[in-house]
Amino acid sequence: MTLLPMLNYERCASEFKLDVPTHFNFGHDVIDEQARRHDKPALIWCDASGHERFFNFSDIARLSNQFYNHNLL
Repeated sequence: MTLLPMLNYERCASEFKLDVPTHFNFGHDVIDEQARRHDKPALIWCDASGHERFFNFSDIARLSNQFYNHNLL
């Protein structure tokens, strides 16, 4: 993949198109797969006072599953 320099932001933004498959679930297809294959850091959260929390892909998968299951009740 070759990345070309962005010379005109407005043109790039207006022509941008994301090619998403018809049956695509980001949580399952990306997060769960990364948690299974390469459980690496996925997110660093920090607040205004500088406190940080680090989340691996498995943490995000677990938390999203908890949120989904909670909303089924």
